[in-house]
Amino acid sequence: MTYDPEYNRVYLGTGNGGPWNWKIRSPQGGDNLFLCSVVALNADTGEYVWHYQTTPGDSWDYNSAMDMTLATLNIGGAPRKVILHAPKNGFFYVIDRENGKLISAEKLGTVTWATKVDLATGRPVLTPNARYENGPVTLWPSFQGVHNLYPQSFSPRTNYVYVPTIEMPAQFGGDVDYQNWHPLPSSIQFTGFPTADGDPPADGGKSFLVAWDPVKQRAVWQQPTPGPHNGGTLATAGDLVFQGQADGYINAYGASDGRKAWSFYAATAALGTPITFSVGKQQYLAILTGPMNGAAGGFGSMAARFGWDARIHPRRLLAFVLDGTAKLPPTPAPTFARPLDAPEMTVDDALVKDGIQQWSRCQLCHGP
Repeated sequence: MTYDPEYNRVYLGTGNGGPWNWKIRSPQGGDNLFLCSVVALNADTGEYVWHYQTTPGDSWDYNSAMDMTLATLNIGGAPRKVILHAPKNGFFYVIDRENGKLISAEKLGTVTWATKVDLATGRPVLTPNARYENGPVTLWPSFQGVHNLYPQSFSPRTNYVYVPTIEMPAQFGGDVDYQNWHPLPSSIQFTGFPTADGDPPADGGKSFLVAWDPVKQRAVWQQPTPGPHNGGTLATAGDLVFQGQADGYINAYGASDGRKAWSFYAATAALGTPITFSVGKQQYLAILTGPMNGAAGGFGSMAARFGWDARIHPRRLLAFVLDGTAKLPPTPAPTFARPLDAPEMTVDDALVKDGIQQWSRCQLCHGP
């Protein structure tokens, strides 16, 4: 949620429907209001004011529950009060805060499910078979989106938005018994797709820190970041952008040009979102670090490649000041999982199918 003091409104970013598979959830079609939307409410009464739906009839888990940035930008020679929003679906949206009208929308990363957003209707223009009408299809982005839960930041000095982005595809659709479908255990969580199995390759997903110009709707600079996820960003009045990474490094970049200005090794994943605050005349930077869990620890080898182990690597709140002299306590080195070969183990083939279903619905988030 974002509160707008100028209009006394609360903006809600809404989630996706379940199951994701529209053939089960909504076979007759329709937009499924208010899935994947930005909804404006009167902050005093909760009364509906307006909404904008980024992904009508969502069929890919492209929710709009990402952060929303409020800004005033010079667009077309006049100041506009806008919402800057990058939901999972891969487009970057500039929306008029007064009335919810779409100003512009362009692709933030690799997007193949839609060719563009029609500015006249505000609706995405889908590519053939994007809704897997004719069978399974591989699309960018995956259900992780181009921008996920890690927050973006905005600098009124540069007028750029600094977005952690993901480049990763996924397969959508497949044969399921639509008439007799039930959430568990027949499919991963509540997707409505056939059960998947196996470990994606370590390089199956990439990520970037992107400096985005929301007026020109284009990337100004970008920095590759390791792994399929990178941390939230913080833009400061000192013209720096701070971000932690999955490999344990915390970096500061020049806000205008993306040049690396500072780096610190946290000795474990640093995917917390940095904040800055002052006590007296002393300014601090703080960030949470610790082994990756949940969605950021899933996807098997893509996350395991960094060697963080929740059993031995610590969780820490790190705080920094200019000319700070403290040092990290001793920390275990990365440790890497090794597959076990157990030839004495026998598998009951009659249980394999059910076993894969139970395994897969957990391993998506928690890791193989």
